[in-house]
Amino acid sequence: MKILSIITQKGGAGKTTIATALAVAAEKDGLNTAILDLDDQATSCFWGDIRQGLNHAPALAVKDVKAIRLPHVLEALKSAGCDLVIL
Repeated sequence: MKILSIITQKGGAGKTTIATALAVAAEKDGLNTAILDLDDQATSCFWGDIRQGLNHAPALAVKDVKAIRLPHVLEALKSAGCDLVIL
């Protein structure tokens, strides 16, 4: 399992936009992909909720996670056969 982290302290830099676009591209390439949203605003989760409501969009795993639980969640995704996790 590969883990890709999109990180910067500055808000409004495009982290969520890049993370969601990469996740969609990875899913289209056949990778079992998950987005873990560590931001308190949970914008990726909001995006996932809206996307899930669209008929043409396949389900993409998006979950809000507190940093302290990250190792546990990553291990569970690895055990479940996830190919790529985007943080």
